Amino acid sequence: MSKLTIPVNELLWRTRGKHWEYCFLILPQVDRGSWWRFYREVRAELNISPEGDEVVGTLIDREGNQRPYLASVFLDAKLSDAAGRETEQFVVWFPESLDEADLPSNLARTVSEHFSKAISSTKMTELTDDSEESPETRFRHFYTEKDEIQAARKAPGSPAPRKLDLTHQSDADLTLTQPQKKRRILKPVLVIIGCLIAALLTLHFADLISLPFLPR
Repeated sequence: MSKLTIPVNELLWRTRGKHWEYCFLILPQVDRGSWWRFYREVRAELNISPEGDEVVGTLIDREGNQRPYLASVFLDAKLSDAAGRETEQFVVWFPESLDEADLPSNLARTVSEHFSKAISSTKMTELTDDSEESPETRFRHFYTEKDEIQAARKAPGSPAPRKLDLTHQSDADLTLTQPQKKRRILKPVLVIIGCLIAALLTLHFADLISLPFLPR
């Protein structure tokens, strides 16, 4: 079966370690900002199982450009955590163009197997959620953005991934923008309240000054 070359800088990979919780170990060169909301939207459409699942969709970046992607996920029993729980391997590929007749097979499994020695190394397994160095920072020692992954192409006649009918917000997540809106509203309200208090104090002291002096 022929191979497909995938640059690491076109990948998004979310996984878990032996003693540290889920995080994005690899980020693509796509101007998205926070990937958390994107992950939640796509994951909700995927069937999480040991067999895996894949979907295709489109992401609009901050400049308004449409970027196709292939999202792949499976439950990895080989790379389990300290409690023996299977790890959800979530991988998204953002190629320049996406030919649905020429896609990799089981991309999440391929990425997991490609980096299995690195993520199982002492440098990664000794990390915990309380470590000063984050897993994503330490993991960067195991690859460069110029590295490539060789993935097997889908077999001819195999089912095509489902298409997602989702609109992925290109701006910052709502959780990030909502507090800013509240602060914009709160500032003028505080100014108005301050002006009212100052006016009341002025009237109060003006009344005191205007009162006649009482005889002793």
